Amino acid sequence: MKEERFFFVILQSKSEKDMKKRIWMMSCAVALLTAGCTGRQAVRGTLEQQEAEAMPTNVAQALEQATKVSMHSVMYDSVNSISVWGLDKADQTPTEGFGMMVMKGGKKTTLPTIRNTREPLARYDAKTGDLWITSSEMEGTGVQVERLYKVRFHDDSTAYIAAQIAPYDVQQALAPRLSYTTDEQLLTLYADGEQIATIKDQMTDSMGGFDNESAVWIGEQLMFDIGGESPKVIVVPGVKYTTGLVLNYEQMPTLTTTLTLADDGTVSAGDIKKLYLPYVGSYVDVENNEPCLDITYRRQDGKYNVDMSLFRMTTFLDDGIGTVSDVGLDYTATDGEGLPIGGRIILQGDTLTVTFTDSQWDRIRNGQKVSFVKQ
Repeated sequence: MKEERFFFVILQSKSEKDMKKRIWMMSCAVALLTAGCTGRQAVRGTLEQQEAEAMPTNVAQALEQATKVSMHSVMYDSVNSISVWGLDKADQTPTEGFGMMVMKGGKKTTLPTIRNTREPLARYDAKTGDLWITSSEMEGTGVQVERLYKVRFHDDSTAYIAAQIAPYDVQQALAPRLSYTTDEQLLTLYADGEQIATIKDQMTDSMGGFDNESAVWIGEQLMFDIGGESPKVIVVPGVKYTTGLVLNYEQMPTLTTTLTLADDGTVSAGDIKKLYLPYVGSYVDVENNEPCLDITYRRQDGKYNVDMSLFRMTTFLDDGIGTVSDVGLDYTATDGEGLPIGGRIILQGDTLTVTFTDSQWDRIRNGQKVSFVKQ
């Protein structure tokens, strides 16, 4: 038996609660029947259904009466004259992490329900007219859960929330399509009936083995990647043991799938795949064995942050931005003299080789190579 490749969810309005519950119960039944036929067990969700938290009344009142609002920048698109700002204070009243301000062509719109804690992301798609904004729903040690908003503009440039994706709805859409099997220390994960990862978990013996009721859960690490043509969800499953109160995420794969959000609130999810980000990590200089290169993925635009320093030199690549090409990771940054510098990063196994290709600094020559190995 093979699960359906696409699963559709209708985002909740109060009149749709019963229908949505029935849809979820039917999908769970299908998942359990499928798992039972194949010997696999169903993956479960940690999140409970809830509305987005509302801005506190005192903050909303202060915002309405404020003569001055303090903000921090989230996104600035100079080409389309659109910027997004997180609200910090209404006069002297802290906003407690609530509120975004969207500006288009000088027109300001306050969106008080969108949270701005834990580095929200935003990107404007000029082709569709959609402004995507991620917002933190839950946060804590080992927990990062986001909500995704699709913002549009009226003819007068006033912004409004056209639709949103709640993390609970994403969890409910993906969990029935995921399953797993265990064999002593081995845990094998399946998506739509196809094996996508096998992990050897070294902690099972000390933690009493995998939990018998359900060893794999999703929901506590659920984020959005808005860097491509369509938004994607990024989910890391957690492992539950017989003993212990928290989920373990070490060695577990990162999963992703493309989402399509219609204006009526309908969400369609594509194939679930293992996310492959080969360049991401912390590296040490091979020659001097010193940590001096960090590469992280930018979910707002699909590019990479490159933070590099070389032995006996000042940090000069702490603002590097890289883009993946057919031959490697091409980056540009600012050198120690404040001049632009560029290069190419090639990955072979766990070793990165950086070749400087566009340097005006006398301490770095074009063609110079430096090798790094992943920590």
